[in-house]
Amino acid sequence: MMDTKDCVMVVGITGTGKSSTINLYTGCKPPQATSSGDESVQQKIEMVNDLNHPEGPPWIDNPGWLDINKADSDIFKNMLRHLQDNKIKRIKAVIWNVFGQNRVDNNLASQAKFINQFADSPIWNNVIIITRGYVDENDWGGAIQAAKNCFNG
Repeated sequence: MMDTKDCVMVVGITGTGKSSTINLYTGCKPPQATSSGDESVQQKIEMVNDLNHPEGPPWIDNPGWLDINKADSDIFKNMLRHLQDNKIKRIKAVIWNVFGQNRVDNNLASQAKFINQFADSPIWNNVIIITRGYVDENDWGGAIQAAKNCFNG
């Protein structure tokens, strides 16, 4: 098993392509189907080793927020417990998968607050936002504004 001092955490609501993002980047397994409803395809937190970049940190996949069967706060607590159980000391980057929208809503604001809690120091310099359903440059505006609100808050 590789050194697990660092990791890349992938987060977002159900159906935004978290598992597909991990699988495409790491070469670990073929992309799986995304959720078509309110229930996550990924049912548990899983550490995925990066086969395409063996020197890189493992990636953490997890059930999506807004899952019909799990509370967001429980998913977040389970992520933190998984990091602790696997002796992960630092989140090197957060990949935040979102649906495209140009304004901040309660869901994006809540997700940004969870992300903000992943590190003692500001994590926002290491967050990459991936938009599913991108149409134009305004589609990531809501997530960017939610991140700015946390970063500046």
